[in-house]
Amino acid sequence: MKESKSRPNISIRIDPEALHQAKVEATKAKQTLGQWLEEAIREKAGQEKGRTAGKGREVATENKEMITRKEGKMIGASAPPSVISLIKQRR
Repeated sequence: MKESKSRPNISIRIDPEALHQAKVEATKAKQTLGQWLEEAIREKAGQEKGRTAGKGREVATENKEMITRKEGKMIGASAPPSVISLIKQRR
């Protein structure tokens, strides 16, 4: 982890039990409380970012499936049976 020369002192309100747990974990990791909290925040932010990206993929898949269903309905009404069977194979 990078150490900068000047870091601002900040005050936050935190549940006393959560603070105690963070101190214990920082001690186990041989880190300062600040270092441990920074790492925990970055990890949490990375997980949240991953979840957001995952949701984007889920929406894209749902959209693709919806478009495929609509295409099948539109083509199914006027297309010859060979085209319909190709669409069903693609799914």
